Amino acid sequence: MISVHDNEITSYEVNLKKKYIKMFTQSSDNTETNLIFNNVFAHYFESELLGSVILDVFEETLENFIEYNESLLNKMKNSGWPIMYDTVEELLNELKSKNYNYYIVSSSYGLNGWILAQNLNVQNQLIE
Repeated sequence: MISVHDNEITSYEVNLKKKYIKMFTQSSDNTETNLIFNNVFAHYFESELLGSVILDVFEETLENFIEYNESLLNKMKNSGWPIMYDTVEELLNELKSKNYNYYIVSSSYGLNGWILAQNLNVQNQLIE
């Protein structure tokens, strides 16, 4: 279980070439929790603000990814995002065959969105 409830997002790094996203967070007791999403396929963030606070980070099904993002997928399909595909079933099969997971970053305030990645690593450390 990831424990980042009420953590502030201090920064994040998106490396498109190396296919990772690192999200650096800090709790009120000065524990830093870094979320590292590896082998990222696609992501979508909105409402990036100074002082963004995480409500939760959780995993949903790939079927829910398709359902929850239907309008975004329809809007971006002809631009080849996140890949070229003919039907959502084709996109879903591609995501499943490559073992992608759908992670949702839910916020109390500020940055929220989702990440399609093959895995998530969590690193904790106390800041002195």
